[in-house]
Order: sequence, then C-alpha cells, then structure tokens
Amino acid sequence: GLRTGDLIKSVGGRSLKYFRDLENFLVSLQGQPIELEVERFASADSAESKVLKVELPKSQFASLGALGIEASDLYLA
Repeated sequence: GLRTGDLIKSVGGRSLKYFRDLENFLVSLQGQPIELEVERFASADSAESKVLKVELPKSQFASLGALGIEASDLYLA
C-alpha cells in the first residue's frame, strides 16, 4: 500500500504532472482496479529511492481523502 512520503508518478499508465491530475485520473477509472507507479524513498532525508507498482482494488469513492491521499504541501512545516 501507499505510505507517507510516496510520490505517485503515474496512474493506470498515465503520467502525473500536477496533483489535481491524480483525482481526475482516479475518478475516470472508478469501478476498476487502478495501478499506481510510486517512487518510495528509503527515508525522508535519503536520495535513495525505488519505484514500486501499487494496485488499488476496484472501488467507488467520493474523493482522494476517502482513499487517504493528500497533497504533500499539507505537511510542510
């Protein structure tokens, strides 16, 4: 599953440029399994990362918040 700090690179094979694209892509793919390509860093201060494939199960949802996804700028200090 997704973790805090993961960077979502693509949704269903479509590259993301802006955070708002994420919701548009997810809404268009509702009701089917959705594959995310995610970059995960070893730690918050690490440059070392790996790319993972994460599959969201088939579901219906009202918002990204319902999936537990928020923009990273909400966590800036």
